[in-house]
Amino acid sequence: MPRSLATRIAAPLCRPSPEGCAEDYAWFRERLADPVLLDYAVGVKTDGAVLLAVPAGGSRSGGYLSAGTVADAVRVWAALRGRPGFPRVRLSLSVHRDTCHTVDWGPRQPWDDAERGRHFGYAPSAIDAFLHHVSMFDPPPEPATSELDPTGARSWHQDPLLSTLRDVGGCLTVILMGVLITGLVSAARDAWPLIGDAPSPLVTNRTSQDQR
Repeated sequence: MPRSLATRIAAPLCRPSPEGCAEDYAWFRERLADPVLLDYAVGVKTDGAVLLAVPAGGSRSGGYLSAGTVADAVRVWAALRGRPGFPRVRLSLSVHRDTCHTVDWGPRQPWDDAERGRHFGYAPSAIDAFLHHVSMFDPPPEPATSELDPTGARSWHQDPLLSTLRDVGGCLTVILMGVLITGLVSAARDAWPLIGDAPSPLVTNRTSQDQR
């Protein structure tokens, strides 16, 4: 997708407020091996809410944000694409109707739960607590909907190309709107010099009279 189009459809970014995102900050601060990464977190605005995107760095290889629709996922992807600390930003579309789509960054997440915790840069104590929590579930827990609820998130690794696409109309609408806006802006820029160069009728008449 062209850079200009991605910029037009991107979700707004902001500096996340520790007060407004207090619950998310507390969650990550208790689990990250390197909590200083929170100083470089980015806020992504979707549907009036601010999602906390924690960049990769140090022992944290990657992360992800969840989105309820394909359209929102595309807008989050466009917002994080190319930003420092968010390498290889990509979409992962869910195969489950009741599970959110995700926008991932960094290398592909490993299958093993302990390795996945290290991939996210969680402290050993946080990984041990999670593994103990998972071992209490039988059958395995339902797929997660965000990094803040990582229980049983094995469906994250499904190939998006093999996923059952839902809300495709919303995704196409976002892309088509971006194309339309780009086309209108380009047309306006092309037409503006022509309008500015058009001679005034008063000037034309006066010139004709002078020649007579």
